[in-house]
Amino acid sequence: MPRTESILMALAVLGGFFLLPAAASGNGEDPLEQCRHKILLNPEDPEPYYNRALWYARLHDDVKAIEDYNKCLALDPKMASAYANRGNIYYRQGKIEQALRDFSQAISLAPQKANYFYNRACAQRSIKNLDGALEDFNKALDLEPKNSLMLEARADLLLIKGKYQNAIEDYSSAIQANPSRVEVLNKRGSAYFELKNYELALNDFESALKIDRSSALSYYNRASAEHKLKNYKASLQDFSRAIQLEPNKAEAYASRAKVYYEQGQYKNALADFDSAIKIAPSRGDLYHSRGCTELALAMYSEAAEDSSKAIAMKANINAAHWNRAAAYISLKKYDKALEDMNDVVKAEPKNAMAYNNRADIYNNLEKAELALADCNQALKLDPACSAAYATRAEAYDKLKQFESAVKDYSKFISMNPKFAQAYVLRSKVQEKLGRWDLSAKDRQIAEGLGLRDSYK
Repeated sequence: MPRTESILMALAVLGGFFLLPAAASGNGEDPLEQCRHKILLNPEDPEPYYNRALWYARLHDDVKAIEDYNKCLALDPKMASAYANRGNIYYRQGKIEQALRDFSQAISLAPQKANYFYNRACAQRSIKNLDGALEDFNKALDLEPKNSLMLEARADLLLIKGKYQNAIEDYSSAIQANPSRVEVLNKRGSAYFELKNYELALNDFESALKIDRSSALSYYNRASAEHKLKNYKASLQDFSRAIQLEPNKAEAYASRAKVYYEQGQYKNALADFDSAIKIAPSRGDLYHSRGCTELALAMYSEAAEDSSKAIAMKANINAAHWNRAAAYISLKKYDKALEDMNDVVKAEPKNAMAYNNRADIYNNLEKAELALADCNQALKLDPACSAAYATRAEAYDKLKQFESAVKDYSKFISMNPKFAQAYVLRSKVQEKLGRWDLSAKDRQIAEGLGLRDSYK
């Protein structure tokens, strides 16, 4: 899916300066020295403390800036901008509770200042108080309804909260105010994407690329939309362009790999998952995905190993158990496969295929009674689970209940009439019953469906 990386970054608070610092007036005198002289002349005047605090803040000397804001507020406890500016410093330092107190005090003194509500909203969001943040963004925009920065910030929050249509409305207003903002186009496109409106998402990503052809994020997002629209060739091209521009992004390799996988290009998918894992070796989901690809390439030992890594990293745990079980079955390590399918059945007790797959393992372990019980449970959960009829037929065959086996193979064939191997399996049971004509007929059907040498 599209990336909206910029929304995950902390929002910057807006400056709430009440008085401009005593800027260098052209006489070359150090502004800090100017403030010091004014303080010496009148130590009860809050303004020079305030102005010196501004300069200290610009010089990133937060300690001295806060000291001066404290002195300023001791002299004038009703100076809203001093609270707001001190709150900005606390916010930057990660002292959110102190920042919130200062922003709230500034708002109580100057409730007409949109910036103060915006700043408090940023602080609220940083501690994941999303409802409080939204309330403050709303108040800020009530005061300045056309402020594109505030519109974008509220839209970002709405996007996180899953209110995609509301986010689109705010992004649209922000774009109207500043149509050249590539970031906003990408974010509105992401909101359309979440609403499964892939055409409009694609339009936004293309608009972003018209503005900036070097935006790897825009190529990545357009590739994601192309993929959903089944434009696979275009999707692969855009993922490749994103990788060319930013070769150290694991997600781009992983996303391209998934398209390759869906197109049956497993070797290309494997190469991309390899690259993604080199960049992000701690991402368990990548090991799971590579394990799926290795399974498709009949690299069973490697698939089992990668599935084990995913499980150890607590990523895609249940799916990884499915995959590892399949790999172990192909490796004829049925006891290990059974352990995995036991975990799957425990996690998904209403999944018919989980019982069917475990039944298949029981058949391989010559535990036909247990296989029969699992197939019965699978068909109880889902009578349309055709695989369970074939697996149960095998169990009946092992238990020498040949009539029941023929009946289940016949049921499977009625549901999957073009599955040639099923006719072969039924023919073998028919032979055990001495029904040579029916057995021969099944073999002929199997060969007619393309299964050659079916008598071997």
